[in-house]
Amino acid sequence: MKKLEPKIIKSFHQLAEANKLAGLFGDIDGDQYHRELPGVSKTDIEYASWSLANMMARKNREEFDNDALLIGKLLHSRIEFRLNLEEYKNLFAVKPKFTGTGARVAGEEWELAHKGATILTESQAEDIESMYAGLMANPQSRSIVESNGLYEETVFWTDPDSGVLCKCRPDKRMTEYLGQPTVIDWKTIGQFSKRHIQDAITDHHYYVSAAFTIDGLKTVGVEPGPYVFVFIEKSQPNRILCVPANEIDIEIGRRKYKRLLKQIAEAQKTGIWPGFADIGMHDWARQREMEALA
Repeated sequence: MKKLEPKIIKSFHQLAEANKLAGLFGDIDGDQYHRELPGVSKTDIEYASWSLANMMARKNREEFDNDALLIGKLLHSRIEFRLNLEEYKNLFAVKPKFTGTGARVAGEEWELAHKGATILTESQAEDIESMYAGLMANPQSRSIVESNGLYEETVFWTDPDSGVLCKCRPDKRMTEYLGQPTVIDWKTIGQFSKRHIQDAITDHHYYVSAAFTIDGLKTVGVEPGPYVFVFIEKSQPNRILCVPANEIDIEIGRRKYKRLLKQIAEAQKTGIWPGFADIGMHDWARQREMEALA
């Protein structure tokens, strides 16, 4: 296999000199990536699979982190800053439990003193530590966590088939793991079973994310190697399962995102973002009803 040489631009602020938005960037924070910078992301692709109007509705309104997103984001940071706990702990404040006389006033004063900070409950902070402990207890995931890698790089590229500017942000990219480059995608999951993991891969379009990220990296000259989902059970015992993306699933995901990008390209030209979604009965229910009415 021909080795691909990456076209890496280390600083986003070198774009003026590079004169094009393409390559890897290591100095873009998550909020800037999601809220300020152009490009279709893998989350946009997921929303577009419902309808293009749905995708635009999301892009046109301010996004706020819900509890699940917040916990996921801080778990990523816990992994990234595992050797620098002080830097990790500076990302948030844990609200203590106030009890007894004056508890309400004490709580309000505490919140006022921490206005603007990311606030966690004691339970949420414990959940993050418990999931991290689960990662470190599993030999496979521990080796992934402890291996050298690059965290949350931003990748920009123009899709060659549709001409649409795209972007992605791999959780962790290792230039060498078990003798080859590897991309890691951390995923928390509530119900830990084969069926629920398969449901998550299907319903949340993880197979599309894998194809999108792999192709984005290759377009800018980076050989991604295997794309591995690391599923982390949200509650104790915080079981872990490392799942390389299935090659057939990746190809299906590739065809799906390519089709959606062509639709997005057409919408960008016309300014028309269709809003009707093709959703009906379950296939099995439709077949049952048709047989009953035959």
